Amino acid sequence: MRSMQGNTTLGDAFDLLSRASCLKIPYSTNILELLNNTPALLPLLSGTEYQLDNKFQSCDLLFCLRLSDLMSLVRSLKPGQHPNDKFISEISRICRLCAGNVDVLNMFDHIWFECDAVPTSALSLFLGIDSEGGMWSVDKELSKMATALNLLDSMYGVQCDRTKLFNIGRSMVEGLGRGTIYEVGFMGRSQKEAHVKLLISPHSSYSQENFIGESRYFSSEIDTILKHPKVRQVARAMIDLQCTVNISVSVYASRQKFAVEFKPLYDPSKSSQFDNLWSQVRDSLKLSTYNDCFSLSMAEAHCEEEGIRLSSRLHHIKFYLKETGDIGTKVYRDFRVTSLY
Repeated sequence: MRSMQGNTTLGDAFDLLSRASCLKIPYSTNILELLNNTPALLPLLSGTEYQLDNKFQSCDLLFCLRLSDLMSLVRSLKPGQHPNDKFISEISRICRLCAGNVDVLNMFDHIWFECDAVPTSALSLFLGIDSEGGMWSVDKELSKMATALNLLDSMYGVQCDRTKLFNIGRSMVEGLGRGTIYEVGFMGRSQKEAHVKLLISPHSSYSQENFIGESRYFSSEIDTILKHPKVRQVARAMIDLQCTVNISVSVYASRQKFAVEFKPLYDPSKSSQFDNLWSQVRDSLKLSTYNDCFSLSMAEAHCEEEGIRLSSRLHHIKFYLKETGDIGTKVYRDFRVTSLY
């Protein structure tokens, strides 16, 4: 049995878990070079995104890094050896810019990269902070936006309507139970579809139920999402088990869109309840048991190989309103690689 330490890449780890557990990970061919050059133990967390409206669609790849590990990733990716790989080149450029930006390093502690499957092949990034860090204030929350937008300008020269963005950010953090801006992102789609995204979480002193209630009053779009029967069923099951609820707003040049996310708490001692929860979700959404992201035990797929543990479980679910008026659904699986030493 070969050692999984050292030179093992994220691509190696994905393939090993697929073989060991029969978990399907239908990642797109456009991320192969990135997977095969990213050390398996470097990301804090990786994951895959599934658009449930399209059963045969390849999943998008996401991975999260500590800001202190950015240059380690650049050294591993060796962008000079892959000049034609869009993801490797662009991620390396962003890592260098973030690592050299003192304001970013002082304000945030992690960054997410999202690599879209073909044909989109877009790269998105999200700067975030895990800790509420002292006293809450509107100015403190808006300073996260300012820092992220300054970085965005330096990266892409994107001219955002800052007044509009700050007005939206202020109204959300004030109107949603002392909301915390957990992440600020830029979705790098085509010019028309490019947008800034804010992920808002309730302050730790605020209940999830109150946060949901205030969210419905805040936006008719959020209210429409939460009133839908399948969303109500999922929300009820999630809250009964204990979960985190987040609201995201995507700010485009000419419009804004909201989404609601539910992330259940995972307790290893209650894995059967976690498994049953996702079974309820699957049944509420009327999904086939053969759907890729639900293809195995929902609690956890895992294996161990020479000092490394690989595991994957369903992580969270997102609901949004499509232009047709129907409810769109995305499900996310996490992927964890940890050393046993």
